[in-house]
Amino acid sequence: MHVWGAACACLDTAGRTIGTPSVKWLMPVLVALLALLCGSAFLSSGNGNARAAEPQRFVVSIKSRKVEPAQKLIRVTRGDAVELEFSTDEEAELHLHGYDRLIKVEPATTAVLRLDATIAGRFPIEAHGFASGRSGHGGHVVLLYLEVHPR
Repeated sequence: MHVWGAACACLDTAGRTIGTPSVKWLMPVLVALLALLCGSAFLSSGNGNARAAEPQRFVVSIKSRKVEPAQKLIRVTRGDAVELEFSTDEEAELHLHGYDRLIKVEPATTAVLRLDATIAGRFPIEAHGFASGRSGHGGHVVLLYLEVHPR
C-alpha cells in the first residue's frame, strides 16, 4: 500500500521511500488550460468581435429612377455592420430583398437603412412604386444590389 508523504514521496507500509511521482507534465497542462479559458472568455465578451467596428456607410443617390453605375453594386462581408444612406428626387419605398427591410425615401431628405450583414448572398434593392406611379414593371424597379460575401 502506498501513502503520500509530506514531501510527495511514495512510501511503502513500513514508511520507506520507494520513489517520487513525476509531476513535470502538470505545470504545462495547467498553463495551457488557463490560456484556453482566458482566450474563450475574451472572445465571448465581444472584445474580439468585428461588430465593435464602425459600420460601413454607403451613400446612394437616386435620380430619374436610377443610380450611378458605380453605386449599382455594394459589396460587404458577412458580419459587417452596414449603413445605406439614400437620397432621391422622387418619393419611393425601397425594399432590400433577403433581409425583408423597407425604407421610405423622400426628396430633399436622406433616409438611412442600418443592418447587420448576417446572410451571405446577392440581394436586390427595389423601388416599390415611385410617387408618380410611372415606374412600370408592376411598380417594382431594381435599383442596385447588396452583395454579402462569406468571411
